[in-house]
Amino acid sequence: MLELLEDRTLLSNVIPLNSQTWMPIGPADITNAGASGRITGVAGDPTDPNTIFISAAGGGVWKTSDAGKTWAPLTDNQQTDFMGSIAIAPSNHNVIYAGTGEANFSIDSFYGRGLLVSSDGGVTWQLKGNAFFDRRAISKIAVAFSDPNTVWVAVTDEAVNSLGGDAGIWKSTDGGNTWSSSLGGEATDVVVDPTNAMIVYAAIGYYRGSSLNGIYKSIDGGSSWAQLSGRLPTGPEVGRIALAISKTNSPQTLYTMISDSGAFDGLGTTPPQFFGTLFKFMKSTDGGLTWADLTFGMPQVLGGSNIYPGKGGAQGWYDIALAIDPSNANIVYAGGTANGGTPGLIESCKSLNSLASRCIRPIRILPTAAARTTAPRSSPEAPAGTRSWVGTAVLSVSTAVIPIRYTIHLIGGLAF
Repeated sequence: MLELLEDRTLLSNVIPLNSQTWMPIGPADITNAGASGRITGVAGDPTDPNTIFISAAGGGVWKTSDAGKTWAPLTDNQQTDFMGSIAIAPSNHNVIYAGTGEANFSIDSFYGRGLLVSSDGGVTWQLKGNAFFDRRAISKIAVAFSDPNTVWVAVTDEAVNSLGGDAGIWKSTDGGNTWSSSLGGEATDVVVDPTNAMIVYAAIGYYRGSSLNGIYKSIDGGSSWAQLSGRLPTGPEVGRIALAISKTNSPQTLYTMISDSGAFDGLGTTPPQFFGTLFKFMKSTDGGLTWADLTFGMPQVLGGSNIYPGKGGAQGWYDIALAIDPSNANIVYAGGTANGGTPGLIESCKSLNSLASRCIRPIRILPTAAARTTAPRSSPEAPAGTRSWVGTAVLSVSTAVIPIRYTIHLIGGLAF
């Protein structure tokens, strides 16, 4: 599933990556006994391209300082190892926030105890926000670019055996000691303008649909919110929502990917016709005022098929992620699942006729020669800007993508 996205502009000369193959760098996938399981978040050190932190659904926080050759667990002695997200403060790489509780709406997504905060690069941790976030799950963390103590978290109360209430967007201006909230609902994403911390965007995206679902914008740092429209969909079909904001000199460029809630599936339909499939993929270049619908021509990256109903296997309610290339706001990465034979990770490109797809499994590489699949369809009639895609079919992608170059990524994934 894709929901958290981290940008990395520093290039490592240690990670043996190229644009044609995938390199597993650990710590381990879910098929290994005693391992961390699926990865729910990835955060790259903004000052050191070889230092990476990951959060694991059932394995806590891990760190590598040698580009993935070795990994060290950092939170084995904390109150919980169920993790949903991780973020490094852009202005101070020693400040790390780890959201506990896996916010993926599944029968094995367990609740957390609050927000783990480290001020020494992950050596020691403090649990904060327990009064509000205990037995909830934190799906996304956004840190102000110039202030390591100002942080927003997206919270859901839909984890297994979780407590109801306190879902929504929360803000702290003192490193997590105190919190305030003015936006409720099952929050699945939050991003902050890299040039103005007063501008924050949030996604309320209950996977089964809700009247609260939508994209919201704050121009006062999160004290108040307005729901955005500008051709954005409304109604019961809107399910889980992922967001991405450009880190280039065009911070008003946003993308969103929305899964189908299944509201209009036939009663008792097995498998579900639309639940979890790609409902909308849209782009804004004016800070969310207006949105262009780029869904037409985009491969069904969330699995299943909304063109040929009844195929099943869609997991947009669970596997959904979005990231923008850190050097080019017109290049975007979208990930989900390859269930149903669709590409699980795709990249937009400038070319309108260059399409390719290769079957690659996250964490474990499948032989390239034996892994070719049918190229995803595209259409020259799709709106300009993002209408050509390069597909990389993966089993599924779990809440983390780091664009390193145009076609090089570090991903965390599910392995079942």
